[in-house]
Amino acid sequence: MSPSLVITPKEMSGETRQEFLRLIKVPPIAWPSMSLLIIFTIVVAGLWYLALTNTVSPWICGVLVGLTGNWLFTPLHDATHGSLASNRRVNDWGGRIGLALLMPWATLELFRWGHQRHHRYTGGQFDPDRWSHGPWWQLPFRWATIDVGYFIEIVKHGDRATYQMLGRTLVQAAAAGAVAVVLTLNHYGEQVFWMMLVPSRVALIGLGFTFFWLPHVPHDTEQAKNFTRATTVRLGHERFFNFMLQYQNFHLLHHMYPTAPSHNNPRLWHLLEPQLRQRELAVQHGFAIQPKIELPTRLVAPT
Repeated sequence: MSPSLVITPKEMSGETRQEFLRLIKVPPIAWPSMSLLIIFTIVVAGLWYLALTNTVSPWICGVLVGLTGNWLFTPLHDATHGSLASNRRVNDWGGRIGLALLMPWATLELFRWGHQRHHRYTGGQFDPDRWSHGPWWQLPFRWATIDVGYFIEIVKHGDRATYQMLGRTLVQAAAAGAVAVVLTLNHYGEQVFWMMLVPSRVALIGLGFTFFWLPHVPHDTEQAKNFTRATTVRLGHERFFNFMLQYQNFHLLHHMYPTAPSHNNPRLWHLLEPQLRQRELAVQHGFAIQPKIELPTRLVAPT
């Protein structure tokens, strides 16, 4: 039999168990993520002002907004798992704001549906993130259209409740489109293109690489068959990657404990590394793309 897929508190000593429970608990406010939301909301608002007043070229402002997506995605992603704040309304509104800054036509609820489906079917036939995988020459185009891939997945595999969410999304998209039309009719068409359309593509290309594609290389293992091999951990240059990858260098820990605030992923790894080393791991070292498959340090008793 294979080892248990997730290390449970029952397998931990007293001190380890206490620290583990602290790390996976959703705080009243996950301030590392919430601070990013506040800071980059101000940044994006400032860039909109600079673009609308032509103080700075709209294309520069639009690209910069897109580049903020790497950090705006962190509070959005935490909110998707309910770990941005323990209060559900605060959590969800934080996620909606983060999403609206990049894709004002999208809704948190539909992204949550698609992303949780990814967690359930990682690497399998029904994983919506399969859209972001493919031949190398297709990858930038696939990453730039991840939202299209999610939409197709929803249409193909959604249920009645999902279609209701889709209806609300279409209403929101229509409202965003109406704003774009009004701005265009008032001679802000250039700003609409660079500030409403381009940032989402720039952000998705970056996130497609760092979040949707990279942590599951080489995309040959289903989570249902080998949990700890289907998702990687990246070891080395930890401070750099914690910042640049927003703690998803320990993406395996996120898949194991998805409701833990993302900034706790490194601490969970260091806390549970002895137990994790007893399982087959896919480890990306330093700046490597392809992981090294590291075998268990010893056999684990069946659970």
